[in-house]
Amino acid sequence: MGWVDYDRWEEILGSLSRHKMRTALTALGVFWGLFMLVLLMAASSGLENGVEYEFRDDAINSLWIRPGRTTKPWKGLPEGRQLFFSNTEFSRIAALPGVEHATARYYLSGDQTVTYGDKVLSFPVRAVHPGHQYLENTIMVEGRYLNDQDVEGVRKVAVIGERFKDELFGDENDVIGKELQIGSTMYTIVGLYT
Repeated sequence: MGWVDYDRWEEILGSLSRHKMRTALTALGVFWGLFMLVLLMAASSGLENGVEYEFRDDAINSLWIRPGRTTKPWKGLPEGRQLFFSNTEFSRIAALPGVEHATARYYLSGDQTVTYGDKVLSFPVRAVHPGHQYLENTIMVEGRYLNDQDVEGVRKVAVIGERFKDELFGDENDVIGKELQIGSTMYTIVGLYT
């Protein structure tokens, strides 16, 4: 007779009242288990959101390759050699079937001195290929991104971020076409991104 079976409910309530300690510990165990389940689910959700936030500007189908050190000797060369990539390797990877965009990053060592007029600031600077715009989901605010003609012509052009613009140029609005000095080389600003 389902839920209306009074004898069964009377037996359950009688057992619970006779074994108060066991009832309390069981209830505590169930409560603790549910609490830990909710806590772990919240922690995993927070971790997932944090990782997604950190990679928010990366393409979801990108592959990163970094040079390192060898772990085994090869053809008479010792183990522990530092490996470096060249433009030849980059061109081979970019030409592989299925590769839509490719970029390499070259970080100038340490922060670089950037000069505009009488302002001198220190910023991290990196050189990239045009495909970087798509792999990092770079959103252009003004101007253009680097292109293949810039790379082929070894043009001294720069795309700067909004924070960089605010710190170096202050309230100036139109920075496209302006020149700034990075280290000892002059560059023309062709784009502003966020």
